[in-house]
Amino acid sequence: MKIQRGDYEGASQFAYFDKPVDRMTPDECRSLLACILFAAMPGAQDSEIVYHALEVAEQISKEQSPA
Repeated sequence: MKIQRGDYEGASQFAYFDKPVDRMTPDECRSLLACILFAAMPGAQDSEIVYHALEVAEQISKEQSPA
């Protein structure tokens, strides 16, 4: 994953992967998910933010999934 930050005052941070998720190997996907879940663990820095982002992503995924 590569992180880009705007170079202007008040710029947001944008993260993107160096290749699309659908082109990652199963091991790369598992590793990526494991790192994200680790960051959401209680006690990790900013874990509440990461956990909330995961909740939002899960809800969006459910809404976009075919019934």
